[in-house]
Amino acid sequence: MTAASSAEALSHGPQGPTAWRVLGASFQLELLEPDDEARLEQALHMAWDWLAPELRTARLSVAEDPEPVRPQHLEYISSYAASLRAATADDPGTQRELNNHAKLGRTDYAVDLTGAVEDETASPFSLCFWAEIGEVDPIDEWLPAFATLTVTVPHTWPVADFQDRVLAMAAPLRLRWGAAGFGYSAVYPSLTASPARAIYAHARRHPGYDLGFHMQCMEALYRRIRTISWLTLVGPALLDELAAAGRRLVDTPSVALGQAGSAAVLRAGNTPLAGDVNRLDVPAAYREADALLRPVRADDPQGLVALGPWTDDSLLQWLRRFELRVS
Repeated sequence: MTAASSAEALSHGPQGPTAWRVLGASFQLELLEPDDEARLEQALHMAWDWLAPELRTARLSVAEDPEPVRPQHLEYISSYAASLRAATADDPGTQRELNNHAKLGRTDYAVDLTGAVEDETASPFSLCFWAEIGEVDPIDEWLPAFATLTVTVPHTWPVADFQDRVLAMAAPLRLRWGAAGFGYSAVYPSLTASPARAIYAHARRHPGYDLGFHMQCMEALYRRIRTISWLTLVGPALLDELAAAGRRLVDTPSVALGQAGSAAVLRAGNTPLAGDVNRLDVPAAYREADALLRPVRADDPQGLVALGPWTDDSLLQWLRRFELRVS
């Protein structure tokens, strides 16, 4: 499979493309536990078989400079799940101090493997992991890590193969939720850079694209699903919330139910759809999936961060875009 041409990029910088339209999958994980190391290894092994020929550069939060991608970089992801225990103390006050000290070295933890070779450029091929530590417990020395794993490939990738690989990766993971379909792969040289503006304009017009933001808003995304996509995965905890809200997942004319490991999978239509609000095209299949999952779908911008010209009002409109009634 050849890489996409730079002409298909959404934005360019001095050294090359800085944002792409892609097919992407986000796996929002349950709070990490030591046993998740083996689960992540399984998913990462499949991702490596898929993407390794196209990955070139590794950017790590624990390393000062980028370096060539190596298989060992996957261990920076999987081993993180077993590294979240602080030293123990006999009293809550000291335990909180020890936990917060350990948190400093483990939060905002990033492993980004991409096909880009130049600084400040993006690639449609990526495999990325991000984790943030929430508020520590004064008794338990285990640190609460909110984590997400993402993969992206060119938007022209065969959708049947994309679906099979995404669901295979999802099966061993303890998922909170997941979303797979059209999205973006970008690098942000600055907060006002052209990639953020280009994605803002594109996402406002095409509702089938997931913004994919997660940095600095992981706790909010743990509580609620960021977006409905072509494939939306719902883990056991959120399935329980749906049941408590009196919602039962059912097939609809455009939404098919499936399973990936312990997660339910809603497939909205046979292929990913972009939509176009300028043409009053908000895909019906996505609206049907959104209606099924609305009690656990994010509908408040509080706690969310999106780069670019987004305001609370425009972000709220984006979160609720599948509630639109179109003729």
